[in-house]
Amino acid sequence: MPSVNGPSTALPGNVTYQAGDGNINESRFSVQGAPAAVTDAATLTAAQLATGLLVLTSAGGDSYTLPTVALWETYLGDNVKVNASFDFAIVSLSGTSTLVVGTGWTLVGHATVATVSGMWRARKTAAGAWTAYRLA
Repeated sequence: MPSVNGPSTALPGNVTYQAGDGNINESRFSVQGAPAAVTDAATLTAAQLATGLLVLTSAGGDSYTLPTVALWETYLGDNVKVNASFDFAIVSLSGTSTLVVGTGWTLVGHATVATVSGMWRARKTAAGAWTAYRLA
């Protein structure tokens, strides 16, 4: 997941690659599938979170709950080690929305996304435990 040029959003099936001959100063790219569009308040699925890009289309005032860590780790499989991490972004198209933790998650930083984007880094802190850190 981390790369020589900083963190990567690579998840299972999402491979990062480097253009050119492998010079570490070259840009690194990753594959970004279609974002998960989410309307109204919802508990996010593991598959939605794994897209790495959530677009909220509600009028605002809604809460979006991360899937439980049990569901998330089932989705990821058994090979995710402690301190593994991934980044995910939330884009709120209108109004104010709030990210809420599911069972097994801890949230560090401001959970509100007000007609802007929010960026988080999720890190596995122990077996059955993840923390989502607000980056921007």
